Amino acid sequence: MSIEIREVVKEYLMNVPGMKQTVKARISHGELSNFYRWEISHYYRPENAADFHPPSNVQLHTLSECESTLLSYMRKFTDKVEVNEDY
Repeated sequence: MSIEIREVVKEYLMNVPGMKQTVKARISHGELSNFYRWEISHYYRPENAADFHPPSNVQLHTLSECESTLLSYMRKFTDKVEVNEDY
């Protein structure tokens, strides 16, 4: 078993109108995998959707790709959220 240490390279806080909690997100980089990975504290439910929308593309090769994907996800947020228990 190998242990991978991940360095947090960026963190974001987002206030969503209608939400009492702050949405938190981070991008980390693995020393063994050499990938960037993003995580977010909540999932949102798109307008007129029946279920929440967890992200799918969270592991990328570059910091800029990872940041762009994370920010795109964050900009679609609504006040209908579910806590990400793995954050």
